[in-house]
Amino acid sequence: MPPSDLESEYGGDESDYEINSVKLFAQRKRKLQHCFSIFSKKLAQLQKILRIQKNKFDQLKQAYDEVEREKDNIKVQRLILD
Repeated sequence: MPPSDLESEYGGDESDYEINSVKLFAQRKRKLQHCFSIFSKKLAQLQKILRIQKNKFDQLKQAYDEVEREKDNIKVQRLILD
């Protein structure tokens, strides 16, 4: 009996192909899980940096708003004195 396409391609019967397929799937799954783990850690780091930068921006905006209010107060006082 001539070998089937699977047997000739993979050197075994159909069950060998299924075993190899399951092993390949498991390897790919582990690799994807590893990549996802790395991605999750990087995402957490970026979110932390984003929170820090947002906090710094908010502080800068508050300081700018305070300076603007002081400038307005000085303008009002000059108008009153003139």
